[in-house]
Amino acid sequence: MTGTTVSVRIDRKLQAEMRRYEDVNWSAVLRRSLHKEIEQRAADQLTRRAEQRTGTQSLHRRKFDKARALEACAAMDRIRESGVFSATPSGVEVIRAWRNRKR
Repeated sequence: MTGTTVSVRIDRKLQAEMRRYEDVNWSAVLRRSLHKEIEQRAADQLTRRAEQRTGTQSLHRRKFDKARALEACAAMDRIRESGVFSATPSGVEVIRAWRNRKR
């Protein structure tokens, strides 16, 4: 491989941990990590440009609201426990019925 040499300074503790894994090609690990970071940043940049053009925000960039997620889980549990769906056939029964209709 031809290219540029990059030096990275790490602390002694990390170096000691790396030495425990002699079979790992740390240069390759760093190269993969750098490629992944560059690809992610390029994708983020494209996403931001698209968001600016459309005036919307993509789902993966929205902040995760743990409280809202827990509320949604609790609501789903209440609906499930209410028995609203107990009179309807299960997913397995619906699939079986569709398969039987095809015959």
